[in-house]
Amino acid sequence: MNEHIRLGNEALKSGDYETAKIEFYAALGDKDELVRRIAQNRLMELFPTTVIDSQSSGLYHREDCRAGLSVWYRNTVRFKHWMEAEENGYRPCSNCSPPRLKPFSPDAS
Repeated sequence: MNEHIRLGNEALKSGDYETAKIEFYAALGDKDELVRRIAQNRLMELFPTTVIDSQSSGLYHREDCRAGLSVWYRNTVRFKHWMEAEENGYRPCSNCSPPRLKPFSPDAS
């Protein structure tokens, strides 16, 4: 198993979500497709993308985006990941550039 995946899982067991996030993002750069798939799935499960429904813009943001933080709480919707947000008509914010992890495809080389 990849060292970053192992460290991320250990961090989750101890409740250190920030370290887990750092380790799983580091694992996305691995050469092994399976390791990248595991890291991608862990990130999507643990850190959902906050989608901002501002009635007029229909953008989704990172949780720390200044534009996203300025939207009223009652207008915020959580989606599990960016694909679900885009399926519902939202677009990524150009200021914060939320991560758009590509879905795993076993046929890709």
